[in-house]
Amino acid sequence: MFQLVYSQKLLFPLKETKYALTERKHSRVKPGEDIPLKDSCQTAEWQMPFSMMKQTLPDISGYILILKNGMPNVIQTNLLNNFLFTEKKGLLAIGVNLQGGSPQGYSKGQPWCNTAITPDGGLKPIYMDRMGKIIEKADELGMVVIMGIYYLGQEKYINDEAAVKKGIKNTVEWVLKNNYTNVLLEINNECDFYHKHSILKPARVHEAILYAKSIQVNGKRLLVSTSNGGGKCPTPEMIKAADFILLHGNGLNDPKRIVNLVEKVRSIDTYTSKPIIFNEDDHYDFEKPMNNFVAATSVGASWGFFDYRRSGEDFNEGFQCVPVDWKINSDRKKGFFNIIDEWE
Repeated sequence: MFQLVYSQKLLFPLKETKYALTERKHSRVKPGEDIPLKDSCQTAEWQMPFSMMKQTLPDISGYILILKNGMPNVIQTNLLNNFLFTEKKGLLAIGVNLQGGSPQGYSKGQPWCNTAITPDGGLKPIYMDRMGKIIEKADELGMVVIMGIYYLGQEKYINDEAAVKKGIKNTVEWVLKNNYTNVLLEINNECDFYHKHSILKPARVHEAILYAKSIQVNGKRLLVSTSNGGGKCPTPEMIKAADFILLHGNGLNDPKRIVNLVEKVRSIDTYTSKPIIFNEDDHYDFEKPMNNFVAATSVGASWGFFDYRRSGEDFNEGFQCVPVDWKINSDRKKGFFNIIDEWE
């Protein structure tokens, strides 16, 4: 089995369709129930078990769970302390964001402000210091970080398109100047829900991808993509511009729809041989022979665990809601880490 994993294998510059892969000889693919495997997918190329851990940086203001007295550092320390265990359980990548994900899981509105990007596109040092610690720890463990820049509901705090592009430039240069080689870049999360900046919406977000790809430091650049909402297929322009394809499984209750979405992406004329990663899906059923994880993995796509604390649930549930308990101590968390450990 081949996986896009260990940071020392992510070498730059890379040709447009060439990816550094590392072989995991003990890995295997389990055929999905009622989902036939195609010959081209049976090696499970580019698979990368993934978990969203967006709440690693927050300084949230204007929200009932205002983090005070060093709580952000406590959150990050707890994540770092639990990193080793997650890596041993087969987790190969995490998703973090410079503009924080909704601390409620899903939100009708976002009155809080949680952004590492200043209104004019600058970077806040306190956020970037935390991000650096996360990236370095992941690198130590051979894990990939998919780092997002903009997040729906938080992009409203960025002044204009010039500031959006400045934020992209500053972020890319920060990664490259720090010699972080285990970072993949996501321009923005679910681009089809943005309201303020046209360059972050589906019709133009490929321009932002190409802009980020054009930024180099010492001849090196980042691999770049973006994501749509649950079940949405990227536009042909997005697929052509992106180095890898990010999909969301939210709303796809039938695992067969996961397979259909992957096949739809691969059928688009502008698609070439690029990794496909579901970096967000809130469907579980890990105890069943068929679920969204199995469906995605069976057709050669990586799958990402999106778990948030539902109303009335205990503190140990979810990686999305702040304050976060990063330990693997709930049934959903255990189910996810058990299944990736089995498939490892």
